[in-house]
Amino acid sequence: MASLIRNAEAAPAVVQFVRFPLVFVSGTYMPIHSGALRHFSQALPVQPFNEALLHAFTGHGDFDWRGAGVLLA
Repeated sequence: MASLIRNAEAAPAVVQFVRFPLVFVSGTYMPIHSGALRHFSQALPVQPFNEALLHAFTGHGDFDWRGAGVLLA
């Protein structure tokens, strides 16, 4: 994506254009109750990262191998 941006002044806007929907759909700002949207967001790297942080801070649940695989991919 960085090779598509022609100047440095446009880079923050393009990054936010991609980042905000990704973070919003992944349930970072508020919980997602749609089953289809939740299923889609589990394939994205943000939701497994959020869940890994949540489990690290709360200490609940076992290690999520599927989330680790998504993060590694």
